[in-house]
Amino acid sequence: MEGLGRDHRGHLLHQELQGRYRGGGRRPRAGGGNRAARGRECRAQRRRWPRLSDASPAHQASLAALGPGAFALAGELDHSNAAQLLLQGERAFAGLPRVEIDLAGVTQADSAGLALLIEWVAVSRGAGRELHFRAVPSQLLAIARLAGVEEILPIER
Repeated sequence: MEGLGRDHRGHLLHQELQGRYRGGGRRPRAGGGNRAARGRECRAQRRRWPRLSDASPAHQASLAALGPGAFALAGELDHSNAAQLLLQGERAFAGLPRVEIDLAGVTQADSAGLALLIEWVAVSRGAGRELHFRAVPSQLLAIARLAGVEEILPIER
């Protein structure tokens, strides 16, 4: 059993985490203490990695009321509109005992779209509201399956 101990492998972690990932010193900047060189480095990095606000225009998505407690979600669900849809949904669902959301109009979705649905479920449970999703796109179901959260989503089939 003593051969299964891991005390003798502590040095391996230090070999894997070289340079800036290990605690201690800071990563040296271009040009050392030269502010102009740091400015050039920052501008070059901004060109390679645009901020979210600099990215392409937000994908369009909408949450429309179809009737009392019935809503339709349509468009592309991603990081550019998930937060806005979350707030819009929370306001629209307030005071309703039962909410049904039809996702047939969703054309594209990523993990942010899945996070939106999960957050709506959590908020609804906290408010004692019954929430159901209909016509969930296969792309969203696949992401939910991969993430292991498919059973969390109240999907009407």
